[in-house]
Amino acid sequence: MGLRRPRVAGALHNHGFTQETIDEGWALLRALVGEKLAAPAPAARPDPALLERLDDWENKWFVIADATLRRHQPEVADAVLLYLSPTSGPELARSVATFLDRVAALESATDCEQQAHALLLRRGPTPRGTTPAIIARAQEYVDATGAVSSEAPPVIDEAAILPRPRRDVALLP
Repeated sequence: MGLRRPRVAGALHNHGFTQETIDEGWALLRALVGEKLAAPAPAARPDPALLERLDDWENKWFVIADATLRRHQPEVADAVLLYLSPTSGPELARSVATFLDRVAALESATDCEQQAHALLLRRGPTPRGTTPAIIARAQEYVDATGAVSSEAPPVIDEAAILPRPRRDVALLP
């Protein structure tokens, strides 16, 4: 919007800002976000009973994971639980999905994170079940809510948006 003001456009022009620069900016923006509106279809409201089960799961297992990791692997706790807290409604499914993704990522990460993953797996109740079954149940709840998209995010061509050295502007005499 500032380019519409002669004072701004003049100052930019005096420092090498050209129509080519504007065109490049638009091309980078299009490469980053695409050219089509990806408006989501209105989602049906999840079954309240399902949300209640997911909420019960979250209220129990977030506390167990938090206490376990903070006591034994505090640096991992910070990464796994970052910005996660008990919530409700559609955010509940996103919060649990994020938690599940982070816990799954521990399995193939650093030694410290793998130890944290193994520790969490030992926190499941016995003999009634195992933690992998508990995690699978939570994933089923999340999937059933339909609140978290399974659609892959768009692929961004990083080469198209990386800065290129400018050859038309001499910065040093």
